[in-house]
Amino acid sequence: MILFEEAYTILLSHALTLGSETVDLGQAYNRILTEPVCSDLDMPPYPKSIRDGYACRQADLPGPLRVVETIPAGTPPRGTIGRGQCAKIMTGAMVPPGADCVIMVEETGPVGEDRILCHHSQPGNYIAARGEDIRAGSKVADQGERLTAAHLAVLAAVGCVSPRVAVQPKVGLLETGDELIPPAEKPGPTRIRAGVRHALEAQLQQVNALPTYYGIARDDPHALRTLVAQAMQEQDVLLICGGVSMGDLDFVPQVLQELGFKIVFARVAVQPGKPMTLAVSGTKVILGLPGNPVSSMVQFELLVKPFLYAMQGFAFRPPVTLFPMASAWRRKDTQRQFWVPVRLTPASEIEVLPYHGSAHVLALAQADGLMKVPIGVDRLEPGMLVEVRLLRHD
Repeated sequence: MILFEEAYTILLSHALTLGSETVDLGQAYNRILTEPVCSDLDMPPYPKSIRDGYACRQADLPGPLRVVETIPAGTPPRGTIGRGQCAKIMTGAMVPPGADCVIMVEETGPVGEDRILCHHSQPGNYIAARGEDIRAGSKVADQGERLTAAHLAVLAAVGCVSPRVAVQPKVGLLETGDELIPPAEKPGPTRIRAGVRHALEAQLQQVNALPTYYGIARDDPHALRTLVAQAMQEQDVLLICGGVSMGDLDFVPQVLQELGFKIVFARVAVQPGKPMTLAVSGTKVILGLPGNPVSSMVQFELLVKPFLYAMQGFAFRPPVTLFPMASAWRRKDTQRQFWVPVRLTPASEIEVLPYHGSAHVLALAQADGLMKVPIGVDRLEPGMLVEVRLLRHD
């Protein structure tokens, strides 16, 4: 059994990138850039009014000023602002030559036909200078960045409508176990519904992976070998849920070795999810996840997610925050790092949810995050700061 930190390092060392492709900007959300994006123009591209008001000369204030034109957004000024003149201007419009300030409509009042007076001798100056936000040629997004909604707005503004992004990993998903039946069926007294497929498919889609489901493999080495061999011909990575522990019917390690895969590690000092397995053959990677849904989903969050992102050239940094404990918490076994489902209270304290073990998926569904309890720690006291990996995030 190896430490979690060691497993993390080893796993990421096997993350081989898959190349890049060009996509339409509308399909680029959450994808990983493989080359920098630079602006093709200054932003704003001209001195821009950031308020509805009047463009004028500071030296002429408070006025009165004669209104010589009206400038809507998208229409260039007709002339230059001279002494004692102003132009009525809309938000986003180009400030005319000669003007060095914009005064808000609320700061003015009429004093006859086509004339205004400013209520203040030194009002605010509401002009955004050309290139104030972005200079032409400057980098607006770098290689290895994950494109957020804000990034898409920036790329659109600088004319990058076909960004180059990392190819999405193809990931097979295989469940194992004679006790499993599809969720649509009603289980008998010795059967349970397979509950992890849809959860893992959702997690895979969140990290840009392309999932393919290979069904439920029965506890039979030949059937398992056939499905694994097929998946490895078609996919970059295979996730096998169940069959990786120490039971008499846990055939996954045997089958992987028969297919020429080297098992790099098979036990990790973490709870839930100790029987986490990594097997490799050339550029192909198989990850054996525990069969229980909480274990498999937690291990996906802790290990599989950063691995799949690394295959796309993205250094994933989990959203981790320190919060105080709302009440005391105890545990008996301290030999493994423990990740506990928790909820944030209205006072931003951590409340440990009722948790009955790695099959208790409802606890994970109700959790705001996972609290990290290091090896050797058996108690947490009220007010003690704990590390929480938030789950409800972008």
